[in-house]
Amino acid sequence: RHVRQSLQKIYEEGKEICNVTKAKLQEYRKRYRSHVEKPLKPPLKCVRKPGAWRCIEIFTWTCMISIVALTLGWCTIEPITLPKYDIATPSGREAARKVLRDSDPDFAMIQQPCGPWSIMQNMNSRTPQQIRNLHMKKEEGRELLVFTEEVVHWMCERRRAVASESPQTAKSWKESPMQAAFNRSEFRAVVTDMCMHGKKRPDNKMFIRNPTMIKGTPEVCEEVNIRCN
Repeated sequence: RHVRQSLQKIYEEGKEICNVTKAKLQEYRKRYRSHVEKPLKPPLKCVRKPGAWRCIEIFTWTCMISIVALTLGWCTIEPITLPKYDIATPSGREAARKVLRDSDPDFAMIQQPCGPWSIMQNMNSRTPQQIRNLHMKKEEGRELLVFTEEVVHWMCERRRAVASESPQTAKSWKESPMQAAFNRSEFRAVVTDMCMHGKKRPDNKMFIRNPTMIKGTPEVCEEVNIRCN
């Protein structure tokens, strides 16, 4: 009797988890797949708009590239990032495309999210529920990687500079959109240590090595090709 009661309880809990997962999947498909979008396309004549050099960041948190570019006399465009631009949604991507078309950036720095593909996720993928949750996070994250691929191709077709950075160990580099975006003969990939650029822990002010992969325009990659000794 006790065994039957336990099995019934397990069955009911499993059924509830399954229903929640199906509901999340339906919500995901409705939110992210029900809109027909118009991807970025370069103009027939790639004529640069006059004015100072223009820089834009995508998926940034610190806006450090924009700050440095501003001190050098560049024109910095409002970064395409949360909370104003939610690239995970069709409306957010359409708004981002409009900004890119109107601003005509000369350089785009992309810090694509790598959370679902971080090596830290190995610690959170032990149970079936954790594996399903990670799968959902990756499905949502791939929308961001596909947008990254779209921006990279758009910048290249306009003959402008573009670069992207993520931790060297991030598995997002092996995702199909990232492979398609950066496996170009004219691109270069380098690894730099962030301690050489002054990155420190906020609590004890100790330098953080944090090996980071940079891929994109060769001239940009060469400037940051510095390793810790």
